[in-house]
Amino acid sequence: IMALEFFSTASFLRGTQCDKSLFLHVNYPELRDKDTEPKSSVKQRRVAAAKLTGHLFPEGVFAGVDITGSCEDSFELTRKHMQNSVKTIYNACFVHENLFCIVDVLNRENGYWKSYGVWNSGESDDTMILSGAHQYFVISRCGVRVDDFLTVTYNTKVDSGNKMHMDYNIQSIRERIVFLQDRIEEKINHQHKILKKSMIPDILTGEHCRIPKKCDYFEYCRFSGSIKK
Repeated sequence: IMALEFFSTASFLRGTQCDKSLFLHVNYPELRDKDTEPKSSVKQRRVAAAKLTGHLFPEGVFAGVDITGSCEDSFELTRKHMQNSVKTIYNACFVHENLFCIVDVLNRENGYWKSYGVWNSGESDDTMILSGAHQYFVISRCGVRVDDFLTVTYNTKVDSGNKMHMDYNIQSIRERIVFLQDRIEEKINHQHKILKKSMIPDILTGEHCRIPKKCDYFEYCRFSGSIKK
């Protein structure tokens, strides 16, 4: 099977929804369904998230993979910024063994680091909590202290003049994600075992294909059987 060089939060979330989806994502990405969501909707969400981030946390510095070219270099850049007491870091990256996570905003407030995940209000609560719990799991094993984890959920409306309006809510999820750490470790170990198998998991389509979000291998699973590697 294909080995994941780095196991990201997005891969972890996929695996919590369905073992088969994770296995296909890693080993058969060419079988993914065609994207049916309008590009304009995706762009609108990205623009809204970027505007809100810039409004709440101005004058930050970037540390993402798109800047450095690799997970390891992004992690080193993130640590460098933290050591230099940079106030705001966008796309802060953390790596532990083969686990990898990206924090939308890492902000230094009164000497304490706080992690902010920026989410559209359409995302499920479970997705936001599991994402934060995975990030906490990775960061806590990097020898880095982050004192609080928060979500920023936003909602956008476009008026008759095509002007976008936005409201948002910020809340701490630290207590909830700390409580989930044993479960996160169990899930990660289980997902690694799934990826070591030579056969696509034999899982039928069902409600899990749509909740919390529609799987992008749904059409393949509807019409195809298992493939031996």
